[in-house]
Amino acid sequence: MGGGYYSPGGVIVNDGSTPMDNVPMDTAPMTPAVDGATPPEPMPPEGSGASLRRADGTLIVEVPAEAKIYVNDRLTSTPGEIREYISRNLVRGYNYSYEVRAEMEVDGKTVTETKKVDLRAGQNVRLAFNMAPAATDEVETSITVKVPANAKVNLGGNDTKASGETRVFRTSALGKDGEWKDYKIVVTAEVDGREITKEQTFDLKAGENKELTFDFDAANVAAR
Repeated sequence: MGGGYYSPGGVIVNDGSTPMDNVPMDTAPMTPAVDGATPPEPMPPEGSGASLRRADGTLIVEVPAEAKIYVNDRLTSTPGEIREYISRNLVRGYNYSYEVRAEMEVDGKTVTETKKVDLRAGQNVRLAFNMAPAATDEVETSITVKVPANAKVNLGGNDTKASGETRVFRTSALGKDGEWKDYKIVVTAEVDGREITKEQTFDLKAGENKELTFDFDAANVAAR
């Protein structure tokens, strides 16, 4: 196969004349990790015809077409659902480790999946990324409280710092099917120089969007 040149690490670098994106997986001389395999033999004398015990290795990556692929933190440019990356001139008997990271946007969120793989001379290693969004049991629950602008609001025994006449509080602490029994909201406001406190207690279920109004109208307060 023509159209490429060799990097110091023995990895072929595409010069644009071949259709495959042969990414430089490591531009420095690769240092394989010995895993107990027989060390490579010394190079035979020039002209002896003996094998140099070196060969190429190929990573074949299956991903959604719109995903980005990084090999050892290097962004690659190959398009498509099946992408091949070739590492040239690997010494037999050694492992060469690579980290392959896939990224894409799913439902408005960036999903990342990383896999590490050992590649040997003469091997074709296949990786598959489905890029499904991470499963979660989190469900957002909200409480909207309408109160006087100067009111103090205590939720479940905790003072809050929000201000204004309409205040929205959100939580994912209930999980997917959780429930808080006898959840109490206490609101304190100043009316005609007096500090008035009102409260409401209720059960709060995961996923609910509850709206409460605390009326501190002077006439209503005086009538009670």
